[in-house]
Amino acid sequence: MNHFYLIPFLLLCGLFYGMTFAVLKLNRWKALPTEEQYLASLAGHLAGQPAQCSHCASATIEERGEWGRNSQERVFVCQGCGRKLYRSQH
Repeated sequence: MNHFYLIPFLLLCGLFYGMTFAVLKLNRWKALPTEEQYLASLAGHLAGQPAQCSHCASATIEERGEWGRNSQERVFVCQGCGRKLYRSQH
């Protein structure tokens, strides 16, 4: 029995899985507010002051690349509770 037909099938399944993962991740990134939207949503935030987490009030926020260290799509994560707060694109 010849099983060579399985190789293209498995490659197509892997490609479909990879593309689905990429689209879902991009949609989750786009669902985050921009920095301006996030700061505007904070009650009592003063212009020029650093952002803080709306969940735990921590002021330590880390910038990460969504796809890796050199990614253009950036996400800002609270160091106190680990929640993704807002996004930016460089």
